[in-house]
Amino acid sequence: MKGLKLLLFVLLIFAFSCGDETDNNIIWDKAGSPHFILTDLTLKNGEDIYAEPGAEIIISDGVNINTEGSVFLEGTEYEPIIINPETPGVGWGTFSLKGPSDYLVMDHVKVTDGIITSYSN
Repeated sequence: MKGLKLLLFVLLIFAFSCGDETDNNIIWDKAGSPHFILTDLTLKNGEDIYAEPGAEIIISDGVNINTEGSVFLEGTEYEPIIINPETPGVGWGTFSLKGPSDYLVMDHVKVTDGIITSYSN
């Protein structure tokens, strides 16, 4: 199953400023890391976020990620997903899942200087 997920990531990749984008989904891959999120990012229901094992995401100071879509951040013990601030100690804002998102999957994710929340409207 994990091999199938990795194959899906490989088939869906093409360039986007804060990661790769396919059908309004964002895919953060290891090969393109680090991925820089410079401004607030808002995704609607059906627009999902995926991160491959070993992906690194650097979020600018005070920047927020808000999504109504699903989030799949699936690292491994040896290749965790890293979410760091642009400025250590200052930190980014929040990574918020709002409303009807179907899934929040986080496995082997290291988060520094930010907040991840999930709630329904």
